[in-house]
Amino acid sequence: MIHTWTGAPGKLQSYGPRFLSRRRLIRRLVKAIRPNRTLDIGCGSGLITKVLAEASAQVVAVEVSEEAVDVSRHTLGEASNVLLKVVDVFQSREAIDDWRGSFDLVVLSEVLEHIQDDEGALDTVRQLLGERGWLLVTVPGDPKLWNTEDEQAGHVRRYTREELRRKLTKQGFEIARMINWGFPLTKRLYQLEVRLLLRGRPGQSDGKRHRTAGHRLLLPLLALTRPLFTALADLESLLSGFDRGVGYVVLARKAATR
Repeated sequence: MIHTWTGAPGKLQSYGPRFLSRRRLIRRLVKAIRPNRTLDIGCGSGLITKVLAEASAQVVAVEVSEEAVDVSRHTLGEASNVLLKVVDVFQSREAIDDWRGSFDLVVLSEVLEHIQDDEGALDTVRQLLGERGWLLVTVPGDPKLWNTEDEQAGHVRRYTREELRRKLTKQGFEIARMINWGFPLTKRLYQLEVRLLLRGRPGQSDGKRHRTAGHRLLLPLLALTRPLFTALADLESLLSGFDRGVGYVVLARKAATR
């Protein structure tokens, strides 16, 4: 289970193609559902929560530390339909009992890969959903892509399509959409990012200074290319069937019977 929060994604990450691709797909799927009440588990810096608030009447966003909630509060600004709470849903029996069956949509964006007992987490989510409620999951894909970034982020696994399908089905969900995203261009950019990360590992004398300078140079470029990366998500989702991307976005529905 998740017990610590190591910090919100940096500004550079929020401009990058992987985040923009996920956000684009999440926005499209959530707008199609138009949920009344949404739970965002592991809201991080609040950037995805902001998207959810656009399409939901009410959003409850939770994290495991006050630090994370403070970052999200700053991101969300004056959003009046978001309730931020510090709670580890997967460890809090009180939260589960209070919220049982009360959400139309639960979102786990880049969360499930951190949890040892991911099937137990899915079982908890099912309890929180109302009848025929929706679950939206994003996770990193392809175990062959495992790298030092996964280790630093505290990931337990990267998923295959088959593993996701099996675990979701076993825990009482019917998959409506499973999109493998990031092929071909975003995957190449991701592999380049990992190589740069390896070059700047701790222990190299100028690693931190070089990363900081690199970030300053990359931010203006990424800002200019942001519309391109946003549109890229739609194009790459058309190639989902090749199953050669960097991650999955899954929309599943709580089955009538388990």
